[in-house]
Amino acid sequence: MNLNALTLTTHGGQTGTYSLPSSAVSIVTLGRQPPPENNLFVDSQNHYVMWGAGGDWGTAGNKISVAQLTNPLTGSGVGLVSGAAVFATMPAYSASNTTWDGFGYPHGSAMYVDSSGNSVALWMNQAGTYLAEVTVNQVLASPNQISSYVRYIGVL
Repeated sequence: MNLNALTLTTHGGQTGTYSLPSSAVSIVTLGRQPPPENNLFVDSQNHYVMWGAGGDWGTAGNKISVAQLTNPLTGSGVGLVSGAAVFATMPAYSASNTTWDGFGYPHGSAMYVDSSGNSVALWMNQAGTYLAEVTVNQVLASPNQISSYVRYIGVL
């Protein structure tokens, strides 16, 4: 949604309400099959987004998608930057060579911009024992080297 298109009703009707025209809403359909990727991570500074398989989908919870959204301030529309979407599999835990389980609960949904300007998503595994730091913009730029851009941190 392009929230810059919100308008406030200031008089008459339902004063103090907002409206958003349908032209300000873009639906991104990726054509992925289940499992649904419902762990959503968004960085509003660099406009990167990552979503991962969640719910009770077993080992399919190691799939992620990353993309860059168009900057809503440019007025060039909403949606994904053309051609900028990557589907990837989380690498195995480097210490135990175990498949990542990001499905179930708990899971995280935070993304921040680090001091180098990278967009970093944080995702907790199902057991709550590891936190994955995923440098989303690097995964998007080099999807074949995802293991270089995911770091697992043990949680006490």
